[in-house]
Amino acid sequence: MERRKRFKKRQTVCLFLLILITSLISIFYILSHFVFNCEPKIVIAENFNEIEPEFLTNGTIYFMETHNSIDHQLTAREACAIESAAFMNPNEKIVVLFLTPDDHIQLSSWNDFKPILSYKNVHLKYITMKEFTKDTKIEKWLETEALKTSKYIVSHTSDILRYVLLYKYSGVYLDLDVITVDSLNNLDLPNYACYHTDGGVINSGIIKLSGDEGKKFADMMINEIVDNYDGSEYNNLGPAVITKTVKKYCEVLNFTEFYGCKDFTVLHQSSCYAVGWDEWYKLFKDRYADEAMDKIKKSVFVHLWNSTNKGRTISKFNDAALNRIAAKFCPKVFESAVTRL
Repeated sequence: MERRKRFKKRQTVCLFLLILITSLISIFYILSHFVFNCEPKIVIAENFNEIEPEFLTNGTIYFMETHNSIDHQLTAREACAIESAAFMNPNEKIVVLFLTPDDHIQLSSWNDFKPILSYKNVHLKYITMKEFTKDTKIEKWLETEALKTSKYIVSHTSDILRYVLLYKYSGVYLDLDVITVDSLNNLDLPNYACYHTDGGVINSGIIKLSGDEGKKFADMMINEIVDNYDGSEYNNLGPAVITKTVKKYCEVLNFTEFYGCKDFTVLHQSSCYAVGWDEWYKLFKDRYADEAMDKIKKSVFVHLWNSTNKGRTISKFNDAALNRIAAKFCPKVFESAVTRL
């Protein structure tokens, strides 16, 4: 009987020790994951106005989020665009600008930004309209409140600010629905934009301007806005402005067999918009995947045409061209399996 009591007592002690050890392991895991982990959990965007001039170069790549709100988020597709630029251009700075109505900004959760912030060349900055347009012709033009009459104020604000950006700072501007699929070093051009339709309209979603001629070109685009703004037309400040400016700058009436002048290059449609806006679905449907991938073989950029397909996103569960592209050029966003639109 005594032996049985000792055995039960030993069992109880062993069970207690087992529970204690299990509890300690659980506590240590929780502490290591949430307390001792040095990885930052707060997403911070700094004031772009306080940036040091030497920080920026002619090769700096910019993205802009222009909803002009305090709270900003990134979709999986937007994060993919940013990551692809950082991934394919590791020696260039990638600056993401968020427009806010005052000197305050709030970004969404760490997990939404984690894939892109793992790249050391990605920098998040915020801007205000007043400060960003200071000492430009747009500063005075905004006082007329013409922009407030726009039916497409987010799009028009984006158009205006990209021209101001390139006028003041130089560099490469990319829309947030543009995925970079080649190093921009391979272009090795001081100033360029791309045909939307070859031999026709030039698009403003991909622009590089640098040096004195780049500044002159940007100034001409700003003049076009100030002189001929029409808030009722969606493309009035985008393709319309840059197309008119190229014609004036290069003194041409049409674009038949035309690919630039001076040191401004108009890239072939196959470099930027190989899958056109009227074929956007070929990037999102499995059965067109091979055709779409063949089209972008010579591309430097792939445009996703956000305005036509906002209901579609990156997924690891189908073989659409977008997902093949994402797996290769924004691998961290793709692996995070973010499916939020």
